[in-house]
Amino acid sequence: MQYIWHFNALLVIFFWSSTFFPNKILLANGFTSSQILIIRSFIAFISLFLFYPKRIKIDKSQFKLVFLAGLFGISSYFFFEISSLKYTSPGNSTLILSTIPILNAIIVHIINKKKFEKNLLIGSIFSLIGLFFVIFNGRILQLNPLGDFLAFLAAFSWSIYTIILEKFNKNITPIIITRYVFLSGILTSLPLMFLIGDFSLNFNINISTISSLLFLGLITSAICFLLWNRVVNHLGILTSSLYIYLLPIFAMILSKIIYGYPITLLMIIGTIFTLGGVFIASRKRNKIFKSIQQN
Repeated sequence: MQYIWHFNALLVIFFWSSTFFPNKILLANGFTSSQILIIRSFIAFISLFLFYPKRIKIDKSQFKLVFLAGLFGISSYFFFEISSLKYTSPGNSTLILSTIPILNAIIVHIINKKKFEKNLLIGSIFSLIGLFFVIFNGRILQLNPLGDFLAFLAAFSWSIYTIILEKFNKNITPIIITRYVFLSGILTSLPLMFLIGDFSLNFNINISTISSLLFLGLITSAICFLLWNRVVNHLGILTSSLYIYLLPIFAMILSKIIYGYPITLLMIIGTIFTLGGVFIASRKRNKIFKSIQQN
């Protein structure tokens, strides 16, 4: 039945690859990064609560994990990701966020003090080369230090969040964990908003912005986070993280469908490299990977 979770991983990545479009719409209509973050998290929390209103008490150890998951996976990740779009291109941001599988592998190996697996390294290099072709398509890479650094902080935050997910008690219903994580994300985002003085209300409310917020809150937050948490539980950190390499490929397809952007030969070559890298990286798992996925 593992194929079901691989399909769910693909489904989640497909929807996450589309978030750059509504985020751009909201930023263009005057919404700030923290406002988008808090509103989408609030929509996600309310929808999950209405769907599953049951309350369950969690012990102190799990409470700490909820706090950290909300801090890194919601407030930090979304704030850095959305903020990076103000200073760098979606291409740069996507490429940097695609380093998450490598960051996950490095952190896991540091924690477990094991040698870095060669096939994972080779596969990751192939995938990153492919992503470079897909994203930049022959254009010159233009570095934007502040925006690129914010994108890296987003990638690092998500890596920490994914590792935290492995620590949750498997007996707790995933929807409860996801709900509490979004609540933690809201609470940890509010001090950030006050810290940077983000109180501007000069944003536009229209069909485009409302639909963007609902899409981000209901689909890419509530549903996708719930599915992703279960995917990580069933496939493990490293296997599930490999699907993140497909983000730019799905974004390329959506750009063709929505905006009519052409798909070039370089993009096709890049896609082949990326898929080949994912295949190479997932071909072999050593004992440490298996033990991580079983725990």
